[in-house]
Amino acid sequence: MLRKFLLLILGMLCLLPAYAQDASVERGRVTFTPECSRCHLPAEFDGRLRARWIGRSGAEFYQQIRSTMPAETPGSLINDEYYDLAAFLLQSGNVNIEGGNISVADLESLKINPGIAIAVQADADSTPWTHLNGTVKSTRYSELDQINASNVADLAIAWSLDTGPFGPSPETLSVSTPLMVNGRVYATVGATRNVVALDAGSGQLLWMWRPDDGTRFDTAPRKGSGKGLSYYNSGGEEVIFTITPGYYLVALNAKTGDPLPSFGAGGFIDLQQGLRLGQGRSDLDIGISFPPLVVEDVVIAGAAHEVGMRPLSASNVKGDIRGFDARTGALLWTFKTIPERGQASYETWLNGSAEYTGNAGVWSMMSADPERGVVYLPVESATGDRYGAARPGDNLFASSTVALDDKTGDMKWYYQTTHHDIWDWDTPSAPMVIDLSNGRPAVVQTLK
Repeated sequence: MLRKFLLLILGMLCLLPAYAQDASVERGRVTFTPECSRCHLPAEFDGRLRARWIGRSGAEFYQQIRSTMPAETPGSLINDEYYDLAAFLLQSGNVNIEGGNISVADLESLKINPGIAIAVQADADSTPWTHLNGTVKSTRYSELDQINASNVADLAIAWSLDTGPFGPSPETLSVSTPLMVNGRVYATVGATRNVVALDAGSGQLLWMWRPDDGTRFDTAPRKGSGKGLSYYNSGGEEVIFTITPGYYLVALNAKTGDPLPSFGAGGFIDLQQGLRLGQGRSDLDIGISFPPLVVEDVVIAGAAHEVGMRPLSASNVKGDIRGFDARTGALLWTFKTIPERGQASYETWLNGSAEYTGNAGVWSMMSADPERGVVYLPVESATGDRYGAARPGDNLFASSTVALDDKTGDMKWYYQTTHHDIWDWDTPSAPMVIDLSNGRPAVVQTLK
């Protein structure tokens, strides 16, 4: 009887999956492409590891990937695939894995150390970086030439800021792009999206402002430190604009960090007010992690929602885009990315689907051409990202680049890059306003 029992146990063990003893960088790369590349680039893990993972263990890194990836179905891969992904992402982040393979035991005990130094070029007279993408035109280019191919290997850390103490708990990832104006660095830090001002030369903390969104933070769809801030100068009065996780537009004095009493209600505008809500929905699925765009004297607020791979309903709040007076906070205009009945392009939403469909916000950064008085919107897809039977038609202005008059919000032109988007091929980046080599002006919209 005992012999039969032991044979039964051995037979059951033979049916269990045989996990690999080694994690493979190459297998991880193959897995990364279909499962992760729609949201991530391998190159970004250099910055991620340096920001939050130095000195932490490979086991913790593996568990983080397993519990968060892929975004819409975390934990859906097998353990082997997550170990391979961990090896690939560590290698992508400049953690050397010799030969492209590492034992699972060694991976778990590994202490992460990319060994990369960063430096800050700080000079009160240097070229400023006043927008998330460099300029309001989103050119992402600087003419500074102090750092070049001949000396980049000699860069060393000038100073660093520990963002761990900011927010109710340490944030696992910070993707904020700092601004640098008049010798000061401005950035968002911490899970509650605090705003800090630092001396660019020494890293000294000059001031810190902490939002208090209350219960709105708990239900916010786009928590986290956010992507950055916006800078505005009105006759010598310097202002920093941010949007909190709870969806307030806030104007701060750039020299003190105090909310400006002349803007909105004591420096605040409640962006949840005036929205077109989802039919039959009691929740309010809207927020944004990107900063507003300031062009001339108008500050423009975007809109974002929960990841739309598996939406709760075909109905959702609409991602309307609004322009406010940058000095007073007065609402100047609203552009309805999903048209109302009687408006142009309403007919591209068949069966009345424009009435209840939501999303179609602008979750990425906008750009503008002040000389022409135009703001450019990279509009996302509508509810939901992978299923469109509830919204037949071309669905304008979802998954489009839209040009508006920056002072009135009137549409000048649009180009829809994906008709009736059911592939999550929305516009993920700011349109670049450039002049071609022949002098012809152009707007370049990069896509997925």
